[in-house]
Amino acid sequence: MSDRFATSIEIGGKIPRSKLQKLIDIINSSDMSHDWGESPLRIKSENDLLREINPNRKTLILVDLERAWGDTSNIEEQLQKKLGSNITYRVLVEQKYEYDGELRFWSPETRLIELNCDANGLPLATHNDLKEMLDLLTDSKYNINRVIKRLEKFTKGYKVPALEII
Repeated sequence: MSDRFATSIEIGGKIPRSKLQKLIDIINSSDMSHDWGESPLRIKSENDLLREINPNRKTLILVDLERAWGDTSNIEEQLQKKLGSNITYRVLVEQKYEYDGELRFWSPETRLIELNCDANGLPLATHNDLKEMLDLLTDSKYNINRVIKRLEKFTKGYKVPALEII
């Protein structure tokens, strides 16, 4: 039996109307809902989809209170494969028991970024991450820009843009 984790995926980007049905199909097959503990979404039309967009963030947020291992790999794969250059998403898997939280962020510019995160979805640098950066800083042959790039990974906002149908 698998451990179950509260999991959310936030989806945004500019979706051509010609690819809208692909997005609806991905959402309907996700078995995720728009609110914790509710039935999975079943979207039939563009209007249904527009009603599900979060009014504050202007993105689509899908949640599952008890997702096996927080696994959204099939959803992520479909979003990348069918809508890749038009979509940005962020997955948050809440920390539980001895497991760290997980943040997965994908955009056409960054591709997939995977990090451990806290309960608020903020990236966590591990001891090994910090040690690696310290070692790089103390190496006289090392370029400071590489450390800056590593630090940016942990301090980036990982914001999902508004979902727009174009």
